[in-house]
Amino acid sequence: MVKFYKGEVSARDIVEIAKSKDLRTAVTPFGKTPTRYAGDAVPWKHVKKRDGESLDEYIDRVAGLTKKGTFNGLKNAQRLVGDVLSPDKGKPANKGVCLVRRYDTGEYEIVPKTAAKLLVAAKKGEIVQTAARVTPSMLRITIGQYA
Repeated sequence: MVKFYKGEVSARDIVEIAKSKDLRTAVTPFGKTPTRYAGDAVPWKHVKKRDGESLDEYIDRVAGLTKKGTFNGLKNAQRLVGDVLSPDKGKPANKGVCLVRRYDTGEYEIVPKTAAKLLVAAKKGEIVQTAARVTPSMLRITIGQYA
């Protein structure tokens, strides 16, 4: 994965990467600062779900494009999302942001509440604070860890 700094890539470069089957690019608004990055695309990039095809059928079709470990990861992610988020889907319980502490790095990050729930379910972090929007105390903690 490669980080791009402001002004380093043009809009044309981003469009070319988006059309490419081998590369991907995205912007993450979370963490320390919003960052654009690029990396290898997943094998199923541009493979669309067909009309009338169930999610299970689509995942099985995509599985033929992936390594076994990737396929198992997709199945686990599907199960995790279903178990953790489905009961509260569309309800206020899934709205807002959380300050989380990641177990692997010990760093604090501000993430959407749904992402925080998945992080906790995967035993990769803990929720420290929850709010409807980013609070000054969340900013103090995240910015303060780099001071």
